[in-house]
Amino acid sequence: MKWGVGMKYYDFSTGMEQEQVFFDSRQEKNVYRTPGFSCAAYLDLYDANSCLWHWHDEMEAGYVTEGELTVFVNDLQYTLRPGDGIFVNAGVLHSYSGIEGRQTAFANLVFLPSLFYGSKESIFWTDYVQPLTGSFRLSHVVFTEHIAWQAGALGSVRKAFQLFRPMEAGNEFAVRTYLSELILAVCRNCPLQRQEQGQNVTQIRRMQNMLAFMESHYMEPIRLQHIADSAGISCRECLRIFHDVARTSPKRYLNTLRLQKAKQLLAETTVPVSQICVCCGFADQSYFTKMFRQQFGMPPGAFRQQEQG
Repeated sequence: MKWGVGMKYYDFSTGMEQEQVFFDSRQEKNVYRTPGFSCAAYLDLYDANSCLWHWHDEMEAGYVTEGELTVFVNDLQYTLRPGDGIFVNAGVLHSYSGIEGRQTAFANLVFLPSLFYGSKESIFWTDYVQPLTGSFRLSHVVFTEHIAWQAGALGSVRKAFQLFRPMEAGNEFAVRTYLSELILAVCRNCPLQRQEQGQNVTQIRRMQNMLAFMESHYMEPIRLQHIADSAGISCRECLRIFHDVARTSPKRYLNTLRLQKAKQLLAETTVPVSQICVCCGFADQSYFTKMFRQQFGMPPGAFRQQEQG
């Protein structure tokens, strides 16, 4: 079963507004318009909404064009303002969040590392891509226009992004060139074995296991012990990891996950609200309605009417 977080974005590859799609494991699935060209461009639009924790096989690079974006990568947190950007390595746990009452626009590109090296016998793989993707310590790089090499990297991302508006025949070559410049800049300026403050490999892996469990079982009754058991840890350690990494509790995160699923079903189906409540893991409809109103500013029925007219 696929699950959309309800965060809208504009896909320049298709010219359509879309919603993000994930596998049950919280691993994002990116679908490319051109199967032979593993790169896609999106303009993510945030208000009070967020893109919940996930990871994917692709690298990701983007920049804020409007508003402020809160970025969480592993157990670190940043605030990006217009002109700031970020590179997120392949397979890295991350999340984005907007600010209520203020629209934020985030232009980003997702691309498979294979876009650069062709084959694993090439020097591009052995000397650049493999050391980069194999380095847990270099999970991400935050870019600012005030540092020369980072400003250059941001310029490469912007140029690549603009080539998708629209994507014309031959632009694929230029996109790959600009993104190659980005990867080279990261490899040259960021030691691949550096120790990021606060990062803990074991803690992040346990967090991924717990998120995958919650994604697969959100429709069922879940207790704290079940979440902790999915990572082979104690309840106390489970609470600590959620506090340190996600800045929330397992219960609150699970409620957000369930509410986002309910939001999608309300917008896209005619399934009765009472049935959506149950299939999204809420045992009591009045509690579901209360939580939905708190999260989205209106009861489920009003939201469906707004979305479906």
